[in-house]
Amino acid sequence: MLFLINHAAHAFCGNYVGEAGSELVNTASEIAIVRQNNRTTITMASDFEADVESFAVVIPVPEILSEEDVKVVDPSLFDTLDQYSGPRLVAYSCDELYPEPSRSRPMLGCAENSMVMYNDSSAGGEGYSDVAVEARFVVGEYEIVVLSAEESASLLGWLNDSGYAVSDAAGDMMQEYLDGGSYFFAAKVDTSLIPDDQDMLSPLRFSYTADVFSLPIRLGTVNSPGEQDLVIYALTDADEGRVAISNYEEATVEDECLFRGEEDFGDFYEERFSDAVGDEPQWVTEYGWYVTPWVAACDPCPPTEIAEPMDINDLTALGFDAGEDLGYGAEYYFTRLRMRYTPAQAVADLTLYISGITDNTQQRYIQHESYMEALYPVCVEGWVEDDPGSCADEGFKYRRRIRAEERGCAVVKPWDRTAGLALVMLGILGLVRWRRS
Repeated sequence: MLFLINHAAHAFCGNYVGEAGSELVNTASEIAIVRQNNRTTITMASDFEADVESFAVVIPVPEILSEEDVKVVDPSLFDTLDQYSGPRLVAYSCDELYPEPSRSRPMLGCAENSMVMYNDSSAGGEGYSDVAVEARFVVGEYEIVVLSAEESASLLGWLNDSGYAVSDAAGDMMQEYLDGGSYFFAAKVDTSLIPDDQDMLSPLRFSYTADVFSLPIRLGTVNSPGEQDLVIYALTDADEGRVAISNYEEATVEDECLFRGEEDFGDFYEERFSDAVGDEPQWVTEYGWYVTPWVAACDPCPPTEIAEPMDINDLTALGFDAGEDLGYGAEYYFTRLRMRYTPAQAVADLTLYISGITDNTQQRYIQHESYMEALYPVCVEGWVEDDPGSCADEGFKYRRRIRAEERGCAVVKPWDRTAGLALVMLGILGLVRWRRS
């Protein structure tokens, strides 16, 4: 129960002003990944802009996938993931920062990066004896094959003869995967199977069992025009916590600071991200939240007309096993990572791990108001040292704060409510247990 209290007490008030995610992911690949025990489910958003008939994807996988392992999902799911977890701009008033005490008020890449082109050849990949078609099936608008081979030259030949124009430069990488025991999952689009009311490709979801938790990115750099961004939305069991990357460096983007609003917020965040990662292949944790059905999964959350929170159906669509349906939803941990790299920098696939960290974090920026200067530094500039503003300057009276200052007590900041609530809840729990005994 203590574990639960630590997460249930993080929801603040405030107004959601906007987020930077929608702008930045227009040039990034998006991947949703679910990891539970040794089962990995990957869903790839397809933002392919060329002729849809020339779309294809080839991905190394650790086992032979069957039709039951592959699904398509509603494209709108990625809008929800992005808008709910994106770097956000918020606004707070003095009333929200210092509320009057009240008993009635509760306190609280792979899709784009792995694309290859195929031509109109109708050849069937004959003449490559060491290439085996382990599975062939259709899911949604995708024609899918799972291949095994001994030599990458044969595999490349089979793919090209079967209608996939894979660059010869991929040969060495493909051989490394083959030597490691990987199979290759390949999918291309049958345009006649695209739903009439759908104007984009369905995200493709596939699952496999493996002790290693990783994400292949190297093969997708073969056709890269240069710098690439990858956004990963990761779902794990609630007590497993945040997902991280072990074999590349983590960067920290300045946040929890006052945004003056002198430029577009999306452009502003992009500059902060670029400054943080520099010229190195680094990644950033943009969001991490212990989600429960009864507590908001952000602070503050977007209005429902912008992004509805994920429900059981959304989680299931992404491959998350919520276990027994308790009637009110599921608990899980939601991580958002963003990484930037060039082909030369992507020297290894991503090795992911579950950290066990269950604290909440997000890239949050506060709209500048003079009365906020005593609580937060100004982004880029730092703390206002010459007469910083505060709510007192606005004539705001906070009786509990004034009484505390008169007694020489420390002023309780909004983020300190968690500890007070935890103590109250512990007292209530103790009383309940005493009565039951």
